[in-house]
Amino acid sequence: SRVYISFFRSLAEVSNNGYLILLLKELELAAKNLEHAGTGLSEVQIDSLFAYHVELFNALKTGQPEQAEKLAKYCLQTFSQMVLPDS
Repeated sequence: SRVYISFFRSLAEVSNNGYLILLLKELELAAKNLEHAGTGLSEVQIDSLFAYHVELFNALKTGQPEQAEKLAKYCLQTFSQMVLPDS
């Protein structure tokens, strides 16, 4: 899950979005704590997130910013639901 967050942190850093960078740094710390507690993401969940990343990269690569934005939002929402299922 930390790799997943690092991906979005890299995008935030490229866009120089200070708020998102700070938010994602905090999420990285939380993910690290979850992994140490033995509650990391399953392989199936990671594979599912990876598939969305491929779609996101393809949207970015082909110059589809609206589609990329939708996919990024969906990826973050999906990840949030996996990490914080009661939210």
